[in-house]
Amino acid sequence: MNDFSQQALPLLENGELGKLMDCRLKETAGDARMVRHMSHAALRCLKVDSDHKLSISEAIAIVRGDELAISNH
Repeated sequence: MNDFSQQALPLLENGELGKLMDCRLKETAGDARMVRHMSHAALRCLKVDSDHKLSISEAIAIVRGDELAISNH
């Protein structure tokens, strides 16, 4: 795991997304649901061991809010 991943993982786990987001996006990012889905996908990508990594299609499904994809992970 690289340095950014090591720093990002606890922030994602604790829901501290504001500390990860580009501060220029805070005022314009109105879709909190999409940010939540993106952070969930990022968390799954960082936490899953290399033998069980998410496929790109699974990550996209989570970002889109596919409830089945979210519940399976």
